[in-house]
Amino acid sequence: MQAKFECVPCFARQAVEAARIATADPLLQERVIREALRRLSLAKLGVTPVELSQAVYCAVREVTEINDPYEEIKQQSNAYALAKYPAMKQIVAGADDPLNVATRIAIAGNIIDFGVPNRLDLEGTLDRIMQTAFVVDDFRAFAEKVSKASRILYLADNAGEIIFDRVLIEQFSASEVTLTVKDEPFINDAMVADAETADFDEAIRILPVPMYPGTNAEREAAWASADLIISKGQANYEAYSEASGPLFYLLVAKCEVVARELGVKIGDMVLKAGPELSPR
Repeated sequence: MQAKFECVPCFARQAVEAARIATADPLLQERVIREALRRLSLAKLGVTPVELSQAVYCAVREVTEINDPYEEIKQQSNAYALAKYPAMKQIVAGADDPLNVATRIAIAGNIIDFGVPNRLDLEGTLDRIMQTAFVVDDFRAFAEKVSKASRILYLADNAGEIIFDRVLIEQFSASEVTLTVKDEPFINDAMVADAETADFDEAIRILPVPMYPGTNAEREAAWASADLIISKGQANYEAYSEASGPLFYLLVAKCEVVARELGVKIGDMVLKAGPELSPR
């Protein structure tokens, strides 16, 4: 999907938040914000929101000379999610439909996102998501695809959230599961270290990939051979909403632009089949 005018003030706000996270120096914060705004003013809107947001976070890294301003936050998110992991596994083990519940838990983890306004209320979110329906509900098609898939490609989103993804991935019986993470820091996106912290089964292949629209041969090969591609989170939906392949999108709509694109409200839970798999 393409960025809209409403994305610009959102990224301006993110520039302010990122500057404050990166440094306590008000003069350096001002330099970060001014440089981010300058880059936003020059950016074209005919790109995805993910591409537009890179103007902000590249400015943060370059001005502060801090490669990963969110490193501590990511570690805290991982620790928080790991502490909840046994309880989440217990919920799945006692469920009538473990895949459905594990999918809901994975989507609940999508609230761990410092790129959008966020007050972390995991327990409340889990309770709400367990008791409410998918507003876009292609779960039946998703479950059928999961049961038949031999090769699954899972596009991870954020640190912390990746532990919720583990709960879902442990429900798969596919012979080959590839999990993509970022190959360099970007906000709180999951990287190899976060996947290692999540302690996935050693059979899960962890594949570091560049930020969209960058790609590499390994990801292209995994995409082409996959029976099922799971695009997790809002940013991946923004990047791959028009991509081809056996795609399903799992996310919580977190902003008005994405909610409008999906025909839902902010906070709604979405499990949407891509165009090639849509049962509609």
